[in-house]
Formats: sequence, structure tokens, C-alpha cells
Amino acid sequence: MMLPTNRSLSLLRLFLHPRHHWLLVLVFFLATVCGGPAASAAAAVADHLAEPPATRSIRVARMGTVREYSTAEKTVDKALQKLNINLAGRQVYPDLGSKVENGMIIHVLGSKSYMSTEEVPVPFPKQVVDDPSLPYGEEKVEQTGRPGLDRVTYENVTRTGFQQKIELDRVQVTKPVQEIIRRGVKQAVWTPEGYQPYRYKLTVESSAYTWGAGASGLTSLGLTPRKGILAVDPRVIPYYTKLYIPGYGMAMAGDTGGAIRGHRIDLFMNSVWECYQWGRRDVEIYVLRGAKLLKEVLIVEGKMDTVAVRRALDCETIETGGFALRPGTLRQIEAAYKKRGIIILTDPDGSGERIRKFLTERFPQAGQAFVPKKDAMAPGDVGIEQAKPEAILAALAKVRHEQFSPAVVFAAADLQAHGLSGAPDAAERRARLGELLGIGYGTAKKFLRRLNTYGVTRAEFDAALARLDPPAHGE
Repeated sequence: MMLPTNRSLSLLRLFLHPRHHWLLVLVFFLATVCGGPAASAAAAVADHLAEPPATRSIRVARMGTVREYSTAEKTVDKALQKLNINLAGRQVYPDLGSKVENGMIIHVLGSKSYMSTEEVPVPFPKQVVDDPSLPYGEEKVEQTGRPGLDRVTYENVTRTGFQQKIELDRVQVTKPVQEIIRRGVKQAVWTPEGYQPYRYKLTVESSAYTWGAGASGLTSLGLTPRKGILAVDPRVIPYYTKLYIPGYGMAMAGDTGGAIRGHRIDLFMNSVWECYQWGRRDVEIYVLRGAKLLKEVLIVEGKMDTVAVRRALDCETIETGGFALRPGTLRQIEAAYKKRGIIILTDPDGSGERIRKFLTERFPQAGQAFVPKKDAMAPGDVGIEQAKPEAILAALAKVRHEQFSPAVVFAAADLQAHGLSGAPDAAERRARLGELLGIGYGTAKKFLRRLNTYGVTRAEFDAALARLDPPAHGE
């Protein structure tokens, strides 16, 4: 009797499947006993009954759309041919002979597109490690970063009037090396605003007060009590000193009291319940380095302006509420003007200029700060509330004061000679020069008045003009 061959054994294993029991005897007999044509017939039956080939999910991107398909084909060209996709005069990525992988994207380029490959640098990542052994603000590179390199394949699409590059694939050639920087935090304390350097620490006895429980009216500095204000003994902690108090937050020394003597502080809270929660306790406070509140009070137009300037620095503000200043607001401004000084920071528009003029007439020694209009604009709105902290700080760094007896340093001829009056771009030049000098924008007449009344010197004027009109190369 003839023994079963390896092929017949594999067929036997196939037909052991429960669905194929009824053919087991017939096919086994044909394959092992009859041989020849019968064996071929058995193989054909086996192929017919075999499990169908596994399908793979692919996506085909062409003509601006991406569609998902399932295919049992093993190569890209066969898969596209099965899908009846026209490839005449078109490039394909990956190559037509590439093996089909599950989830792969096949790009069929347009007739006017072509592929290109470029090596593109990859920025290296940075890691910053806080180092308490290094002085605050000092940085030391522990490991130098190196950019990586990727090989990128693009589809270059020619459209009406311009070319567009679409990334098709990216392969990493060289992995970027991370840069490690050690950042000094020695004598610095972690706060909700990040690390803050401090000059020294004090252990003090603390208590809390609020409206109706120790607070009434303005503080001893003329400030409106709010969270972040604390009462101190100015002989121990000077006024305007900025501090960090664990469990309370950032604070500023802006008040005092009869019982606040020596190493004692009183923290303002928003409610009596918070005062009870705080109670009386000893606490270690941090006197922050180089941090003081702006001495003068800023005069702004609205609450959102206050929010904007307090993003830039710690300061006290008084809000005019628009042009219709109430008598109470004027009295508050007058008190600040006499006690601390004021800086007028109104919106760079017509309404803001009217408020500025009105206040300057009443308070002639008020400081004048101007944020350029271009730095205070948003779609459909112009105002200080739109200005970034850098623009506000730049304006406050150039505060001007009107003089009682201004010297007539500049004349209308100066404006005409330098294209600030009578020239097609005179308004734009005045705006740019006003920003450099810190006197804001104005008509030619107003600009000339500010040059003389705000104490602008001829040297400052010439230096600003030099920045406005730098000499051509070689002059």
C-alpha cells in the first residue's frame, strides 16, 4: 500500500476544518491512491476551499481627496490596477513595486506635479534643569544640543501663479541630540509666578484683616485695600516692597497700623471667613529682590485697562470710566496727585486724548505715557487693554512731564524741514517719531507743542531722527 506524501498530509490538515469533513474521504483518496490528473484535481479542490487571502486597509490620495479601500493585492501597482485608477502620465509614491502594508497611504500625483527629496534639519529639543547651586539667573550648558536630519519627500504642485510643496513622507536620517541647560535658582523661591529671587527671609507674626474687620477707606499709602496688600512696620519692611508669603501668595507692603510694630504683618483678605481661616500664625516671608511697586498711580480709562497694565507690572490704578469723570473720581485722582504723583495712560484715540487734555489742565505736573496706536489695536477696537506688557513697559520707560515755563526749542520750520509737516507721509513720520520720543501721536500743531512742553532736547530729537532715517550704506 502506498504511504501518504507530504502534500497529502497538508491537504489532510486543511480538510480537518469542520466545514470540510464531507470532502475529506474523496480528496484523500484522489491525492494518495489515484495520483496523476486526479491529484491535480484534488489540489484544485484544495485551492478552492482554502481560506481567502488577508485584506489590508489602504488610503489613496489623489486629486485633493483621500479615500479608504481594502485590498488583497500584495504590491502597490496591483492594488491600484484592481481599483481601476488611471496612472497614465502620473507619478506614484511609494513606488509601484512597493509592498502593500496595512494602513499605508498611496499618493497618486497630479499630471502637473513632480516629486522631490530634500534633507531637512530638525531643531534639537531643550531641557532646562533647575540647579540650586548656581546663582539665580545664571545658566550653564551641560550638554550641547545638535540638530537632527530628516529626508523628506515632497509633491511639488504647480498652481496658478505659485508653487506649493506637500510633504508625502519623512524618514529620520540623524536623530537630534537634546540640549541640557542648568538654570540657577540659588536664593530663589518657587511661587505661582515661577522662581523669584529674594534678598532675605524673615520670620514674622502674621494676622489678617478685611472690610469691616480692620479695613476702612484707603490704606496709609492711599491705596484701595485688596488681596495682596499687607500692613507692615515701614522701619522693618519699607513701603512698596514686594514679598512672597507661603500660603498667601505675592504681596506688597502698602499699609501700616497702630498695632503693627517690629516683626508683625497684617494681610488683607477678601472676607471675614478667610481671616478666621488664617488666624494668627508665625510665617517665614521672602523679601523679593529688586521688586517694588510703581510709585505713581496710573490713570487709565477702564477696568480692562487695569488688567492689562497689571500684567506688565505691579501698580495702583484709578479708572476714569470714560470722559464723564465723576466728582468722587476726580477727588481720588487729586489725592493721588498730591501724595504720590500720577501718570496719565489713556487710550491712543480721540476720546483718550480729550481725557488726557482735561486731566493735564487740572494736574499740570502729571506724568504723560503714550502707547503707540499700532501697539494698542485689535479688530474693531483701540485701547490700552489691547496692548502687550512690553508695549506698556516701553511707554512707562519714556514718561514725560509738562514744564511750567517751556523753552521754545522747536519751531514749525523744524517739522517742515524733517518731513513732519506738509509731506505726504508726515502723519506716519510723526507717529513713529512720537513713539521714539515717548510723546505720542498728534497733529503738527499738537506735536510741536509737546516737543516744547515735554522737555524734549535738540539732542534727543536728532538722535530719534537718526533712528527714523538711518543713513544709507556708505554715507
